[in-house]
Amino acid sequence: IVTINLIDNKLKGILPDSQNWKWFVSLKTLYLPNNIISGSIPPTLSLLPKLEELNLSWNILTGAIPNEIYTITTLKILRLDNNKLEGEINQNIANLIHLEYLNLSKNKFTGKIPYCIFIHMNIDDKPKKPIEISIHQVNNNNNEDWEEYSELSYFTNQEEVNEENEDLYIIMPRLHVVELKYNRFTF
Repeated sequence: IVTINLIDNKLKGILPDSQNWKWFVSLKTLYLPNNIISGSIPPTLSLLPKLEELNLSWNILTGAIPNEIYTITTLKILRLDNNKLEGEINQNIANLIHLEYLNLSKNKFTGKIPYCIFIHMNIDDKPKKPIEISIHQVNNNNNEDWEEYSELSYFTNQEEVNEENEDLYIIMPRLHVVELKYNRFTF
């Protein structure tokens, strides 16, 4: 099995946190959006050695992103948007060096956005200006009112590199779309 696509099937329940995921050695795409999947993201999804696309959007998942997800270095697409996930995004997201598309919008994430998301590197290791990333920050304490937000466009450039932050220039060269709208990040 290379692809599991169960979009919009009204699947209910939790994803199994089971060692059985390891038997899906060829699975590249796990596509389960628009269902009624609840509970937390199983850390054992990290047992999928060839997983390139993980789409669990538009469910009712709760809890934090397990650190094990950041070890799936084959991931190119990570969609966890439109859930009830919370906590902080770990700096280990930088381990996802093949990541091209990241969507964590419309959750309840807090804390600072990892700096590594904003940094791209050239092959010659000189920092370059990344894509523009717009982050819509909810202005009130409840995440239900999507209409009240402020917009931040964040850029980094070579002048911002200094001895204090030069170690933050982590290689995520393929990342070109980042959606972090409607969370509770701080800056």
